[in-house]
Amino acid sequence: MSDEKSYGQPISLSDAAEMHNEYKQLNGNVQMILSPSIAQTLDADLKAKEEVFMDRIKKVDAYAFSMDLISRFSDGSEKNVDGEAQKADYLLVILGAHKDNKVVNGAEFEAGSFTVITAGCTRKEVVEDGKPTIKFFPLPITHPGNEYPPFALVSLESKKGHDLIGNDIDYFEVV
Repeated sequence: MSDEKSYGQPISLSDAAEMHNEYKQLNGNVQMILSPSIAQTLDADLKAKEEVFMDRIKKVDAYAFSMDLISRFSDGSEKNVDGEAQKADYLLVILGAHKDNKVVNGAEFEAGSFTVITAGCTRKEVVEDGKPTIKFFPLPITHPGNEYPPFALVSLESKKGHDLIGNDIDYFEVV
């Protein structure tokens, strides 16, 4: 990686699964929060996570990942435990949420905060119960996923500005 700020960080499959499961739980509770009578029955921790979750969804349009974190899935630079190069055919984009407050590499994640995970996968046709089924398998590497960092939230509202030499440009803003 270059000396520039990296947008994203590699994560394990278990971390990705935990965040995706938390997202599914919080997303499923959104309707309950919208109903005042049901919202009163939620415990305080869950209600606090839901409020963070709803707040982030309203403010965020996109997530930026450094290209080297994405290209590592397809360029053969990632190796399995036997040292064999691994290459993905597909990139999965997975929705997630943080279960607990935590700090990772100096970045703070609030419980209930929405996240996006990318994972390099291979597509295989398998037979289950006599029927062919398509499955996507994560690469068999130590960190088969990436998660965005909190500072890489992007507003997709088109902005107008000028570059360093005065040319008119359109841009997206990191918030």
